[in-house]
Amino acid sequence: MYARQSKLNEDGSNASPQMQKTAGEGLCQARQYNPVACFTDAGSSGWDPRTIREGFNELMERVRARKCDVVVIFALSRLTRQGALDALEIEAEMRKHGVTLVSVQEPYP
Repeated sequence: MYARQSKLNEDGSNASPQMQKTAGEGLCQARQYNPVACFTDAGSSGWDPRTIREGFNELMERVRARKCDVVVIFALSRLTRQGALDALEIEAEMRKHGVTLVSVQEPYP
């Protein structure tokens, strides 16, 4: 699972990493996935390409090492704010390593 919030405060909004994690856990339970890790970036922009997102980088290391087969996100906007092309490139890299991207809010597998 991956969760990201641009601001450091946990305000209970849809962007809250804890809310994203809870929603992702619900999806995992419904689909009988066995979550093994949750990577989080709080206070990290999904828009600024200069931002270092340690949680995202750790997630992608796991993807590249084929240590997971599904990545659950709350919404594409949590993965990136660079637009659909960037999201599709990330999803294509995951697919290349045998990983399926699943979104709680969007109609992905």
